[in-house]
Amino acid sequence: MALAQFSTLGGAINAFIKSASSICEGPGYIHLVQDSYVDMSVKEGDRLQRRDEATGIAIIDMSRATPIPQQLNKFWASQENKCNLQLLVRDIVCNDVCANPIIASSVVSDNKALPAIKFGNKVIPELVN
Repeated sequence: MALAQFSTLGGAINAFIKSASSICEGPGYIHLVQDSYVDMSVKEGDRLQRRDEATGIAIIDMSRATPIPQQLNKFWASQENKCNLQLLVRDIVCNDVCANPIIASSVVSDNKALPAIKFGNKVIPELVN
């Protein structure tokens, strides 16, 4: 699924969630796992290399209506964009009804772990990264 076929981030996220839901047959839950950015993790080398390839440009007030960026390398080079994208995915999972129950994994935001959640902003404390 190419990002270029969507006009907005919300449209791309919804299409991804619907695609995941349609692949699975009768699941109790679909767990949407997101990788949080933690300083000095094993992925730090890859992140530093990406930052060298392009200067990141942070999107201010990212929302469902935010257009898909034209320069994706600059979008992905921004750690702030990735964190905000995780929060946007969580918002969509919590507020949009889906055929199958979706659970968004816990994420790190502002150096604080946010718990796993599902539709209706219901926290799932037993699911911790």
